[in-house]
Amino acid sequence: RDRDHTMLAPVSLTLFLSACFGILVIYVLYPLYLFVRPAFRREIPRPRSQGVQPKISVIVVTHNGAPLVEEKIQNCLALDYPRDRLEFFFCSDGSTDGTAEMIGRFVSRRLHLVSYSRQRGKASIINDVVKHSRADLLLFSDIDAMLEPGCLRLLVPHFEDAGVGGVSGARVIGGVERGPLLEPQQRYIFADGVIKKLESQTGSTTSNDGKLYVIRRRLFRPIHPEATDDLFTCLNVVEHGKRFIYEPNALAMIPRPSFSVQNWRLNSGRHSIGTYISISCAIAVMDIMRVMNRSLRNRNYIISLQDIRIQGRSTLKG
Repeated sequence: RDRDHTMLAPVSLTLFLSACFGILVIYVLYPLYLFVRPAFRREIPRPRSQGVQPKISVIVVTHNGAPLVEEKIQNCLALDYPRDRLEFFFCSDGSTDGTAEMIGRFVSRRLHLVSYSRQRGKASIINDVVKHSRADLLLFSDIDAMLEPGCLRLLVPHFEDAGVGGVSGARVIGGVERGPLLEPQQRYIFADGVIKKLESQTGSTTSNDGKLYVIRRRLFRPIHPEATDDLFTCLNVVEHGKRFIYEPNALAMIPRPSFSVQNWRLNSGRHSIGTYISISCAIAVMDIMRVMNRSLRNRNYIISLQDIRIQGRSTLKG
């Protein structure tokens, strides 16, 4: 037994030192590198805005989001951007609380309801909906994220740089409800924002915030069903040789932090698995995007694609 302990000691020490080195790299050396990098690499200038207003598809996916649906729809309709350059896809992922019916009350020429009879998962729904978008840009947001009305005026000009493929906004925690993780999350959001801002000055961010981000539609690639959708999309943009950058003034407000430590642990585990799969897919999958079959043109529509139902009152160009 003493011999076994003697043999395990070097292995344990190696693992311990490796873990310490990893922490040192992530929390000390990498931030330090970002601070000094501008001295060795020229900061990428932001192009002067020419007032271009590309068409944007806003995609929101929710499961049983009835309490937040109306507020989110009103928030999106209030965005400061030309009405004829915005379309909205609100997606109910097998909801059983009347979410689809509530969205249906707002269906119009530019707001579409996508309703699934059974829960499919966010990534699968996004993959389906993007096929029907004819916009230049895709904006992804969550049902609980209230966007600042002027956020598009801050995000869109970045795309006048041909080298930019995606832009992420910043989340802020609003409301007055406090939880055990409020202050830690606020500190994390602040530190993460500093890192993203430094990364964007001379290159690309290493992640993005799913509460608010925009990408060029032509750079979208179907998301692996088990991947973290926002990270997968970010890595895919970079894989195409484009920059994914951060706009700290484009805000998405969430009403509260995580409710409990248990909730945070559950989400952390899920996101860790999704992150691993996202990185694996981004490295392994190198195939060229196939051209999607656009079958719906120039007609009013209520269509069924297996168990997907897209509902509206105007043309879905696709």
